[in-house]
Parts: sequence; C-alpha cells; structure tokens
Amino acid sequence: MLTNLNSMSIEELWSLHEQLDSVLASKLSAEKAELEKKLGQRKTPRTMRDVLTKVSNARASSTKRRAVSRCQPPTQTRLLQAWRL
Repeated sequence: MLTNLNSMSIEELWSLHEQLDSVLASKLSAEKAELEKKLGQRKTPRTMRDVLTKVSNARASSTKRRAVSRCQPPTQTRLLQAWRL
C-alpha cells in the first residue's frame, strides 16, 4: 500500500483523502447516533417532584419504627415461674 501511495499523484492522494474523510465521518455519525440512542434508553426523564417524592419515600421507609409489644417489668413471681418451667 505504501508503494501505491508513493506512486500516486497529489490529485489522487487528495481524492483518496476526501473519500476516507467522508467514509469515516459517516461511520462516526452512525456510531454517535447509536450511542445516543442507548443513552436515551438508560436515562429516564425526571422532574423535581419525582426526585423529591422518591427521596421522601426512602426517608419514610428508613425511619419507620417497628411495632413493639409492651411487656410488663419483671417481678419476682414471674421470674420464679419462668425458672420452674
């Protein structure tokens, strides 16, 4: 290939340059469009209200307290009954 380039005239080399430029530009724009399409599928448009709702729901679920049954403080009678079992 290098020998072919050396034997080409300036006009032929310029023509080859323009052909390569157009082919590479079309491939690049096709790849860019494909990547933008993939990025569009991954991103979901959000409004500020959606974000705030999600944050408040996360906070509410993490700060909920478990329901705990009330128990009586231990007395000597109940402690003795527990040991007898």
